[in-house]
Amino acid sequence: MAGQNITIQLEGSKDDNGHVRLNELIQQLQFVRSALKQTERLVTRKDENLLYYKVVDLSHDSPVTVVLEATPIKEEIKKGIATRTVNNFFRNLNWIQKRSQVPYRVDLPALEAYRDLGSLLDKNVTNIKIINSHRVFDINESFTEKVVDIIGPDEIIEGSMSGMLEWLNLHNTNTFHIYPEVGPKKLNCNFHKELRPFVISAIDRHVRVYGELRYKKREKFPYAVNVKEIEILPDDSELPTLASLRGIAANQTDMDANGLVRWLRDG
Repeated sequence: MAGQNITIQLEGSKDDNGHVRLNELIQQLQFVRSALKQTERLVTRKDENLLYYKVVDLSHDSPVTVVLEATPIKEEIKKGIATRTVNNFFRNLNWIQKRSQVPYRVDLPALEAYRDLGSLLDKNVTNIKIINSHRVFDINESFTEKVVDIIGPDEIIEGSMSGMLEWLNLHNTNTFHIYPEVGPKKLNCNFHKELRPFVISAIDRHVRVYGELRYKKREKFPYAVNVKEIEILPDDSELPTLASLRGIAANQTDMDANGLVRWLRDG
């Protein structure tokens, strides 16, 4: 269906006679898929994927052209979700290109996915276009710069956040994610190598991190933390129960319960 189709065109370098290298083609399709996934999340307000994308046309004529069709995963899913997702995707591209802005509900993860659409532009990929039935969007340096401007610089505030530490990357970096119970879904946490042993011991534990909370101007919650200190919090099973507190302050008053309540209220 034309209303649910997305056309991607890629052009390679002169050294490759305009041909696109396999790695770049795969990466670009992944970037488009990520941007569509984030757009679907905004439309459905669910992290669960309800759509998949079929390759309904493929051409090697320069430039390489791939046509995708948005399709519901299950028959019971309303087909309108596919149309709304594709329409919102192209609407957001149009807002970025023409207005240098996006609707306010387009959040940071979606903006980062749109920014990545042009990240392959270099000596091997010289031209990227995304096309719907009546409009061509050039994904060029100007497009990327506009998205970067919309995201804006970091705003730094000293503070702390708590959550479960469930992801850790030590390969040429020092990064972990925490997943708070309230606020952002996850926080990217960068830390100095001196904290490595402590961070490793905190995997799958509830922690509190202290440091520089990094915000974007459109967001209510921080998206990252420059960690200066980390504290492992006790598990629920390690916390005292109400029953265990019974009698802990025995004989601390000669009043009965009613008298104590009256005294507290009077105070």
